[in-house]
Formats: sequence, structure tokens, C-alpha cells
Amino acid sequence: MELNTVDALEAWAQKVPLTLLFAISALSVGAGDYLAKRWSLEPEWGTFAGALACYLTSSFFYLQTLTRKGLVVSCIIWSITSIIAFLFVGLVVFNETLSGIQLIGVILGTISLLLLSM
Repeated sequence: MELNTVDALEAWAQKVPLTLLFAISALSVGAGDYLAKRWSLEPEWGTFAGALACYLTSSFFYLQTLTRKGLVVSCIIWSITSIIAFLFVGLVVFNETLSGIQLIGVILGTISLLLLSM
């Protein structure tokens, strides 16, 4: 990617609402996890490359949030939105289950992140 293209993407990202940047980042990481899980079930280069591309996209949008919010706040918001994406992919798409203690852990972990963001 040329430097001008990167500069243009960064200029565009500065105009995008912060909430949308977090949402795109979380959706991208969720898509990456979907492809990574598919790759773990049937290893193919296409799903592997797709997962990496999704993770790269997620990182790009997450990095743009750091220019407007601090690291701690951005990380916490990204973590919560990503947890939602991870849970959707694992529980809904791949029909994975959580034990009672795992579910309590997810809930308490999410609550702890919410408390840290206050």
C-alpha cells in the first residue's frame, strides 16, 4: 500500500464517528474469528488468509480510535465489543456451549471491564 493511500485512509477514519470505528473493528475481529475457526476445522489457505485480512482490518480501525481516545479507554471499549462478537461467533454460529462457571466468568469479566471504563 502506498503511503498516500495510508494517509488517505487515516484522513477518512478521522471523519468517521468513534462508535462506528469500534463497531467496524469488532465486526472485523468477529469475522476473523469465524474464519479462523473454519480454518481450524478445515485448514485451507483461503480461510487462513481471510482471517489474517480481517484481523488486519480490525487492527487498522482500532488504531484509529487511539488517536481520539486514550489507550485504556479504547482497549476496554474494544474488549467489550469484541467479547460480544466472540460470543456470537462461538455460541450462535458454531453452537459451542459454555459451562456454568465459564458463563459466570464471561459475565464477571465483562462487568470488570465496564467498571474499569468508569
